[in-house]
Amino acid sequence: NKLKERIDQLNFSNKISEVLKQLNPTLFVSYSRKYFVSRLLPCRLTLDEKITYMRLYTKSNRIQKSNTFKNNNIIELKYPEDIDSMKLNSLLNIPFRISRNSKYVQGISQFGNHS
Repeated sequence: NKLKERIDQLNFSNKISEVLKQLNPTLFVSYSRKYFVSRLLPCRLTLDEKITYMRLYTKSNRIQKSNTFKNNNIIELKYPEDIDSMKLNSLLNIPFRISRNSKYVQGISQFGNHS
């Protein structure tokens, strides 16, 4: 299969390659990303849109697709660790809450906890 071929091309040690080949993908996430870079501060912003999740069932060779959520956009501000996030947020006057996000966790939650 293509995944196993790609693992071989990555030149991992034999032990790591064999472990990776035992894994099965469970979720495919696709999205459109736009990048914005600040000229004033050492930070950048990414905007993820058109997020779509597909649950992969490799044993039954089946794919379950979720809806694309038009209002499910993710804005992420990326900055060096030595910058205080609260000060940066107030400096930029961003009206959003600061939180962590995982597209994988969001995607899996779309389908419930079925294997």
